Amino acid sequence: MLTHARIHGKQILSEHDVLMLLNFELSAYEECADCHFTSVRPAEGVDESGCNWRGADLQGEGQATDAARRITRQVVEEVRDTYNVA
Repeated sequence: MLTHARIHGKQILSEHDVLMLLNFELSAYEECADCHFTSVRPAEGVDESGCNWRGADLQGEGQATDAARRITRQVVEEVRDTYNVA
């Protein structure tokens, strides 16, 4: 279940829900069809953007292309802009 609490203007989600959202967003890109996020990396404290996690671990088949790396970075950044982990 997604929560609607906010800290620093960001919605708070469980790590599971953030992973579901990251993988849902990633699934929109054919270049990342063989990739999926496996965990969220917590940050120590909150960064300058108000986010309390710094990235996500990615698993995929074979070697990631430049396009896939660019897309995964973009997906993480967009989700970090809106959501914090509970």
